[in-house]
Amino acid sequence: MSRFVPNSFQITNAFVDDVMNKLSDASVKIYLLIVRKTVLNIDVREV
Repeated sequence: MSRFVPNSFQITNAFVDDVMNKLSDASVKIYLLIVRKTVLNIDVREV
């Protein structure tokens, strides 16, 4: 069984805790869009 939740994406705690409050709203939206649309080629069995 997969550990991943369908229709979701992960954001690091460091981004939320440290970076998010320093960026403008537009920059946060762009970053979140890039993270959401980026597909990583990770074999789950190797994690």
